[in-house]
Amino acid sequence: MSSADSFYALRSGYAPQIGEATQAPGRERGAVLTVSDLGHLVVTSGRMVVCDSASLGTGPVGPQSGRLGSGLIPVFDPVPLGRHPVRLTSADRSGSPSPVHAYLSVVFSEEPTATIEPWIAVGGESVRGEPADNFVSVESGIIGLLDAAAAPRAPIRFNDAWPQNIPCDNLAPPFTEGDASLVFCRCSVGAFPVIATRDAAATVTGLHIDFAIVGPSNRKQWWKSRHTHAHTDSRPMPSS
Repeated sequence: MSSADSFYALRSGYAPQIGEATQAPGRERGAVLTVSDLGHLVVTSGRMVVCDSASLGTGPVGPQSGRLGSGLIPVFDPVPLGRHPVRLTSADRSGSPSPVHAYLSVVFSEEPTATIEPWIAVGGESVRGEPADNFVSVESGIIGLLDAAAAPRAPIRFNDAWPQNIPCDNLAPPFTEGDASLVFCRCSVGAFPVIATRDAAATVTGLHIDFAIVGPSNRKQWWKSRHTHAHTDSRPMPSS
């Protein structure tokens, strides 16, 4: 586990951009964070999919044995059952024409965050000194979140229909079936870490996608805290 001092999900106010000095002169290169609500994500299976939205309805959904394969839609568990708030932390950066998405979060508890750690996907591994299997690769520029049981029924390539001026949304039936909801959020292309937050009692309080916008002053520190797990076990699971 790592300290949450430089983890800014669900925080508002000033935050340093990754790679800049913590005390930037005049804070010219820093960012001002705001948090907005995206409704609720309904979880009925105890598992959640976080993936490139273009892969929904097109590929296998975990778990699988062995190291996480590139063709597998990542699944994360155990996730508490119920309706969980979804919140977006945006960063308004100096010199940028508009805010960018810094974190996408599913909140299980409102308790303050004490520590963070990589959340290993089902079928993934965590080996000391190596990047943990907590990456979500995005090639379409849109990331999707939904209950794992609903993922096989998700509309195929639904993101092709959404205008560029809609940065994020929480879709309900008829776009999904039953009580399922489908959250999507536009982001840059890349591989982003999935992070579990814990409170002082070590209970998992949320799942977060870190879009690598704000964080530690040292980029190597950011990488280590987001991708390197202290355990040597295969896919340690956050307790609920």
